[in-house]
Amino acid sequence: MDFLNKLKSKSGLTYLVLLLGFLFSLLININFVSERAVYSLTLLQEKHTKLQAQSTFDNIQQFIENRVKLLTELGETPIVTSSVMGVEHASANLTDLLKDRQILGSKENIYITDFTGELIYPESLINAARPPLLKKTIEQIVEQELPLVLTIIEDVEQHYFSIAKSVKYNNYVEGIISFDIVSHSIEKLLAELTKDNDYAISFVNNSNLVFQTAPLNDYSLVSTYLIANTAMELNFYASTSQLQQEKDQYIWQIGRTLTVTTLCAFVLLAFLIRSLLINPLEKLAISERKIKQSEERYQLAIQGSNDGIWDWNIEENDIYLSPRLSSMIGYGNIPKKSLIQASNSFFDLIHPDDEEKSKQALRDHFKTDIPLDLEFRMRVANGDSRYFRVRGIAQKGLNGRAVRMAGSLSDVTELKEQSSALEKALEEAEGANIAKSDFLANMSHEIRTPMNGVLGALQVLKRDDLSVKSKEMVEMGITSSNDLLSIINDILDLSKIESNNISLESLPTNIVELFKSIIAEQSLLAEQKEIDLVFTVQNGIHTHWLGDPVRLKQIILNLISNAIKFTLKGAINITLKEQKEMLVFEVIDTGIGMSQVQIDKLFNRFEQADSTTTRNFGGTGLGLPIAKELTNLMGGEITVTSKENVGSTFTVALPLKRTELECHDRAESTQVQVPQIENINILLAEDNRVNQMVFSAVVNPTKATIRIANDGIEAIDEVDKLLPDIIFMDIQMPNMDGVQACEIIKKTHPYIPIIALTANVMKHDIVKYKQAGFDHCLEKPIDVDKVYRLIQDILTNLVPDKG
Repeated sequence: MDFLNKLKSKSGLTYLVLLLGFLFSLLININFVSERAVYSLTLLQEKHTKLQAQSTFDNIQQFIENRVKLLTELGETPIVTSSVMGVEHASANLTDLLKDRQILGSKENIYITDFTGELIYPESLINAARPPLLKKTIEQIVEQELPLVLTIIEDVEQHYFSIAKSVKYNNYVEGIISFDIVSHSIEKLLAELTKDNDYAISFVNNSNLVFQTAPLNDYSLVSTYLIANTAMELNFYASTSQLQQEKDQYIWQIGRTLTVTTLCAFVLLAFLIRSLLINPLEKLAISERKIKQSEERYQLAIQGSNDGIWDWNIEENDIYLSPRLSSMIGYGNIPKKSLIQASNSFFDLIHPDDEEKSKQALRDHFKTDIPLDLEFRMRVANGDSRYFRVRGIAQKGLNGRAVRMAGSLSDVTELKEQSSALEKALEEAEGANIAKSDFLANMSHEIRTPMNGVLGALQVLKRDDLSVKSKEMVEMGITSSNDLLSIINDILDLSKIESNNISLESLPTNIVELFKSIIAEQSLLAEQKEIDLVFTVQNGIHTHWLGDPVRLKQIILNLISNAIKFTLKGAINITLKEQKEMLVFEVIDTGIGMSQVQIDKLFNRFEQADSTTTRNFGGTGLGLPIAKELTNLMGGEITVTSKENVGSTFTVALPLKRTELECHDRAESTQVQVPQIENINILLAEDNRVNQMVFSAVVNPTKATIRIANDGIEAIDEVDKLLPDIIFMDIQMPNMDGVQACEIIKKTHPYIPIIALTANVMKHDIVKYKQAGFDHCLEKPIDVDKVYRLIQDILTNLVPDKG
């Protein structure tokens, strides 16, 4: 009933008419188009079939003619002519001529007889079926005087062409020469044509069918051709069922295409009628309902929002303020008409310091049409000034002048106060952070300067011929100095991490060799505590990874040294493996272990597990926090499991990338030999007397000439006098520092290498020195091996001063 009721409606009748029109037009189109298409397809099929027949005949004709030509040339040779005429010596030569004879690259069966039919070549036949065929061929050539005979022979269910031609002498037939084309069967020649059974071929000789590719019941004759001026005919057939099947498929495709296209047109037309004709009133009603809902939503948003709405009729110079806006500025109980009648009255409420800025922003908006967004102070009813944010956009008339403008007003006083307080706190925090960094950098400089004298002197002493006891004392002093430097470096690293002033390199690193070198460094300390260090590497692990070798070493060294420190007996197992495309290593100790409470604060800075740990084992509590921060910077993770009095396991997973590149860092673990540079002049610019003595003691074994300048000014004078080969220059010096002196020297002598000697080892300091012109930087305390190695590298690549 519902369907019938809908059908009786205007829209239902419209759809019914459209449906009937669709069916009627579909039937007409299919019948008309199909008839024309079938006619065109039939013509196309006939043309294509005739072309295919002609092509097939041309191929067979060319195939036969090529071999007839060769047979003719062979039959006219004197040896063949003499042989058929009975000359004995010619018969002997005939065998030599034809024994390995090839026809168009193939070995064929060749036969030669005289005019009586007696076989001359070959002397004996392997195939006994051939002589009758040869005899029949002789009769056709001699009696019927045919110049050429083409026959078809069968061998092992394959068919082959056989060609025979007369051998003449003085225009008389003296014999016959023939050969069977056994290199190419007829089935092979026609395989591509007949593989889909679309076409068939038959050969008829003197009205007798001698060969056909298939039964011809389902085929119709297309064309007939005579082959090579012989009695052999080639008949070309096309499959009637295949042609009809193509027509049926074509008709079906046309019908389906017409159906789909007509149906799409019907659906589109129905959609247009429904959208534009059938129910315009319903769409109008829906639009009105949406407008009403939007208006209600807008009014609800205005009532619930903390923003006030304003609407300025510029032409009438009247401003509407929403109740919320009036309440914000303190005039909620005053009638709006008595509050504001013109724009000038509104501007009277703006703070005098912000009035011109507000007017200029309004003029810019009218000019550029960029939405107005401005913060200003405005006087409220109680006389106080509060911060407001006004946003709006103008509507322009046909003449391009603004006729109306509307927008919102927000009270941002609290946000402004919070922002100011936050900015002040950030400035104070930044100042404190800068002060801390400056303090740490200054303390590092002040500590490194005297440490340069201590560690430098110890390194010089180490190279002297000392007693065993003295060498042990020197080694102890060097070790203690390096421990102190490690503490300083940890504090500086922590400062860099906190200030986000640390960056990671991505270099090819042999991770296995890196572990081995670190374990070798720590092995002595482990042996002193009678602890075994066991290093296990996963089979087949990839060797080279892209990473920062310095920071990787720092992480690994902190974990291994930490395990040695807190392990009193037993062993420390270090494993290296790949897991889920990540590089994973574990440090498992049999040490004192930790509780969960201790694990929770393990990575806090300047803190160890507890005060007892600090007293018993020492340390600054910075190693593990730095290792964790560096791991996080690499995108990795450190996890810890532990049990008191059993041991701890530290696991580090790093998402490093594999690389096939190999690192080429030379080994620096062995003591560097003193370079012998008797003819080299070295200038040292250093104001500290102790550092002068230490550096001289380091360089004296090289036999180089050393000159000392006490500040930058003296260094410049010495360069002009001495023209040194290498300059070592301190950064902080009286009268003129090292940076200024370097810049001046490089202007006149750009090829003299200048090495900075500095206790300022922050990254930004090193970058600044390189930008100033320094070729290298050596941090204090100086490492004797680094000094010797750097001198060797510089002298190897030294460029003469051309200025």
